[in-house]
Amino acid sequence: MKRQLPGAGKIKGNINHLYDHKPSTSCELIGEQSKCIIEYDFRKPVTLNGLDANYGGNSFMRIWYQKGDNWVPLVWDNYTVSTNHHPTFPDTTARLWRVEIHEGRSKNFQTLRFYHNPHRILKNGQLPQMKSANYLPPIQPQ
Repeated sequence: MKRQLPGAGKIKGNINHLYDHKPSTSCELIGEQSKCIIEYDFRKPVTLNGLDANYGGNSFMRIWYQKGDNWVPLVWDNYTVSTNHHPTFPDTTARLWRVEIHEGRSKNFQTLRFYHNPHRILKNGQLPQMKSANYLPPIQPQ
């Protein structure tokens, strides 16, 4: 289940267009205070290691997962789909996930879906912030 968090931007259009594998459909994400956060509740823990995003440009993204009471950031970087540069991260198992998109203007996404690729050639080890709350950055999603 996907949901838009209050005070973290707006979704205009059918959110299911982000998952229908049709390049002709899209969903507009409109940032509030220059960001938009979408929360994914998979209802049970799932293992993921990447995000497929297609929006015809570049954008700063953060990907979070919930571990206990903390939101742990896995990715924070600028991504440009025309360079085939999509967010990837170590195999991570969680029920709740968030995608935070920082953008000063609205952006049409044709695709925004998590995946797990068990055949990745390069395996990422755990990040320090995944091992202990002592390594969490001072930022947390609201």
